Amino acid sequence: MAVFLGALDMGIVSPALPGIARGLKVAPASAMAVVTLYYLAYAAAMPLLGKLGDRWGTGRMLRAGLLAFGVGSLLAAAAPSLGWLLAGRVLQAVGGGGVVPVGVTKAARGGMAPSGAGSSVRARYNRRADKIRRNRR
Repeated sequence: MAVFLGALDMGIVSPALPGIARGLKVAPASAMAVVTLYYLAYAAAMPLLGKLGDRWGTGRMLRAGLLAFGVGSLLAAAAPSLGWLLAGRVLQAVGGGGVVPVGVTKAARGGMAPSGAGSSVRARYNRRADKIRRNRR
């Protein structure tokens, strides 16, 4: 779900740009920075926060990314000017960009399944893998 939020937020603003420009009384070309800065910050945050997740733990970085995304969302929603909106969107992007590699890693390791479910999934996978290996002999 966390990865979905980060990915969804990448394109959700584009259709609203004309309304954002009118509401903030800026040129439409200036409002386009909302999308551009989000993409740049998102792309820059992914490898950096993924590496930090390896170092400090995926759970901790997932929570930090979701917190940054939430605070950025609040800041963007309450933005009185384009500058505040850009700051909020950059914070959202850093949070969303960090959630993707950390969330995928955590899911791949079985860390996002309900308690006990990860071990049964792994056990079932291992049984199937063993069966395939036996059949190949």
